[in-house]
Amino acid sequence: MPSLKKGGDYFDIFEHEDKMMFGILMANSMGHGMASLFLSILLKLTAQIEARKGLDAAEVLKKMNEEISQKIKDNQACHIFYATVNRRDFQMTYSKSGDIFAYIYKYDADKFVRLESTQEILSSKKISFKQESLILDPRDRLILISQGVHGLKNSKGESFTESKFIKTIEDVTNSSVHEIRNEIVFQIKKFIGDAELSSDVSVVVMKVKDKVVRLKKGS
Repeated sequence: MPSLKKGGDYFDIFEHEDKMMFGILMANSMGHGMASLFLSILLKLTAQIEARKGLDAAEVLKKMNEEISQKIKDNQACHIFYATVNRRDFQMTYSKSGDIFAYIYKYDADKFVRLESTQEILSSKKISFKQESLILDPRDRLILISQGVHGLKNSKGESFTESKFIKTIEDVTNSSVHEIRNEIVFQIKKFIGDAELSSDVSVVVMKVKDKVVRLKKGS
C-alpha cells in the first residue's frame, strides 16, 4: 500500500544459487534520500544477498550496514528483515533490525511466535549482528508487515497497535495466504478510513503446505 507522503519499502522473495534455498527480504528506509541509497546498496550486494558466496542472514545485514554507515546521516535509518529457508529441512534462519512486524503462526500449537529483533536498526552506529533459527512445520505461516504500520493513525489519533494486528489475523490463520494478506490490508484500510498513509505499508505471507512451501507477496 503506497503512501503519497513517504515511501521507502522494498521486499522480495528469491531463489538462491542452491535451488533448495530461498531468501526473504523486507526493508523500510527512513530519511530524505534513504530509499534511493538503500536501493543502490541493495543492487551492489545483489550477488551476495542471493548467497552466491554462501553468506548467512546476519552476514548479509552486516555487509549492508557497512555500506550504509559510510553514507548515512544521523536522521536516516533502515528497518530490515532477511531470512533464508532451506527446503530440505524447513529450517529458517533470520536476522532482523528495527520494527518490522514478524510473526510465525505455529499451526500445531495454535499460537503466534513473535520474531524479535536480533540487533538495532541499521544506522550510522556500529552494531553487532546476530541471527536466529527455527524449524517451520506443515501449515505454519510467516507474516511480515513493514515498519510503516507503526505510524498508522485513524481520524481519532489512535494507533494501529501490534495487538490489533494479532486480533486482525487470529480468525483467518487457517485461510489461504491470499485471504490472510487481503484481510490484513482490508483491516488496515478500514482502520485509517479517509486518513492518508504516512508511510508505505507492505505485507508478505508465507505458508508451509505439507512438504511444499507456497508463497504469496503483495503490496
